[in-house]
Order: sequence, then C-alpha cells, then structure tokens
Amino acid sequence: MKNRIIFQLIMITTIDIRIVLNGLISDMTS
Repeated sequence: MKNRIIFQLIMITTIDIRIVLNGLISDMTS
C-alpha cells in the first residue's frame, strides 16, 4: 500500500515536470 502511494506521487511529479519543461521549451522557441 505504501509503495502504491509513493508510485502515484512520483507519477504526478514527473507529469508536472514534463508540463513545466514543455512550457519552457515553447517559450524559448517562440
């Protein structure tokens, strides 16, 4: 059960980082 919560937290943080990186890249290229 504990591993499942940690896994979900990692998934959420990786998605957030991906969104932020996409925003930075789009700002730089435009």
